[in-house]
Amino acid sequence: MTTRTRVLLAVLIGALALGACTSPTPTLSVTASTSVSSASPTPTPDLSGTRKDAADTVVKYRALIDELRQQYKPDVSRLLTLAQASAYEKWRYTLQDDFKNGYRQVGTTSVRITATASGPTAADWTVTACVDYSNASVVDKDGKTIDGGDAKGSVSFIVRQKDQTWFVIEESDAGTC
Repeated sequence: MTTRTRVLLAVLIGALALGACTSPTPTLSVTASTSVSSASPTPTPDLSGTRKDAADTVVKYRALIDELRQQYKPDVSRLLTLAQASAYEKWRYTLQDDFKNGYRQVGTTSVRITATASGPTAADWTVTACVDYSNASVVDKDGKTIDGGDAKGSVSFIVRQKDQTWFVIEESDAGTC
């Protein structure tokens, strides 16, 4: 039984016990709004247990992407420590393409977790974050800016726990923030 399953089971038992004593049904809702810079990832406060682990994984993932994009010849295999599936493929391709074209990132993004929720499977969490690109740009080999990026964007991440390790497996645009 996973930690997440145990937590959900404990919450369900507690809700049923509380429901037997009172007439209204309690509701659970956790939304976090924290701001951290991916240049120096710090644990996401105000969350507990697996939600915090999932949110922290997103922050570390974005910091690693910043770090790798700043390198002339990044070690793409390092992505495998925090990414799998389409999230890994997206950034593997981008990093290899940047290297081939002589591009690199200058500056860093910052990440503010805005929500966490259960994901599509029992092992998943959906983490929504506002990613601020305003202090990062992609430059060519001569230092000329080729992509200043959008100022901010909301990104939805699917984070999966596998063998006690967390990975971002998917990320998608979620609009503005």
